[in-house]
Amino acid sequence: MVNVIKKGKKAESFKPGKIENSCKKAGVADSIAKAIAGIVSKKAKGKKSVPSSWIKAQVFAIFDSIAKAKKHWIAYKKK
Repeated sequence: MVNVIKKGKKAESFKPGKIENSCKKAGVADSIAKAIAGIVSKKAKGKKSVPSSWIKAQVFAIFDSIAKAKKHWIAYKKK
């Protein structure tokens, strides 16, 4: 089981649902939020613990890749 080390040094169990809910609150579609939570869960698997900042960085990296894909798609559609 992976533990998340919070900002205040408190540890809690890794819960992919929290990632999914945060993504939804940010306006991400349900299916994409679930996929993001799954990707981060796979990356965390096998680790004893991860800092919450690591999770945030993983989510933002995925958001960035989605934004880049969207930008490329828009450019393609304009051709």
